[in-house]
Amino acid sequence: MNHAQFRKSFEDCSLLPEQFGHGAHIRMAWIYVTAHPLSEAIKRFCADLRRYVTHVGAEGKYHETITWFYMVLVNERTSLLDSQHSWEEFRNANSDLFEPGGFLLKQHYRSETLGSAKAKTTFVLPDTIVA
Repeated sequence: MNHAQFRKSFEDCSLLPEQFGHGAHIRMAWIYVTAHPLSEAIKRFCADLRRYVTHVGAEGKYHETITWFYMVLVNERTSLLDSQHSWEEFRNANSDLFEPGGFLLKQHYRSETLGSAKAKTTFVLPDTIVA
């Protein structure tokens, strides 16, 4: 599925949940941040993601801090590449974003922080800064 089809199926909630794992979330974040300034990308993606998870009956899986964390990180990583880079180039240059088990999150957040009700509904700054 090309990027336009992928985004459309996400936004109209026709994307199957099994097609929207972690790697697909990163791809969608990349699509949004390459199409919009970061603040607008976050606003749109968060709203669309909330609508999508509600539609598929998974509203309890939505997590504001995790969503913002990856949106900001994808935006930063995108800015490090040529402005005309492809998704494949982005993915190949950022394999750590696709690590299972929240590898990057664990470098910046304690599990208690991410598990809090506040972090699920409001963006919470990282607990630590890794140099």
